[in-house]
Amino acid sequence: MAKQPHILLVGLMGSGKSSVGRILSQMTGRLFSDTDAMVEAFYRMTIPKIFEELGEDSFRQFEHEMIELALDDQRPGIISTGGGAVARSENRAVIWEKSWVVYLKARPDELITRLKLDGSRPLLQQDDPLGVLKDLYKKRSPHYRNAHWTMDVGDAAPRDAAKAILKEYKKQFGPARIPAR
Repeated sequence: MAKQPHILLVGLMGSGKSSVGRILSQMTGRLFSDTDAMVEAFYRMTIPKIFEELGEDSFRQFEHEMIELALDDQRPGIISTGGGAVARSENRAVIWEKSWVVYLKARPDELITRLKLDGSRPLLQQDDPLGVLKDLYKKRSPHYRNAHWTMDVGDAAPRDAAKAILKEYKKQFGPARIPAR
């Protein structure tokens, strides 16, 4: 792993990866990459539309391409992945090799409150969204637990989570701020 690796955030949908990532970017001056937003911008389709028209397999391939693109940047950045990014072995291999992986941990019953009115989550457009979240949690947790560091974000404010992540990063890798040019 690089002396100053990327900070890459994993966790279930709704765990705050994008919010915490943006705050970490502001705190460090590092580029923030949200792989879901990258997919939507590059393919000019929303994620629900990709799922509907091309299927989840296509979305997962697009997601993999954006993860590789974000990780190929030589400057250490802040990267937020989709909740299912860890489901593909190709993603896990490159993520763990090229970044410091932080798992934003939250239980499904904590997340459902945040997500119940969010129509942009294709996997939750079911009769039992909590059941879907519990199933995803069960399937993905073994991968999430391999993260280099875990932050319980159940009731943590995004700024507090970002501060805790940055404190741990500094302990392991030194200052994370990008110097002014």
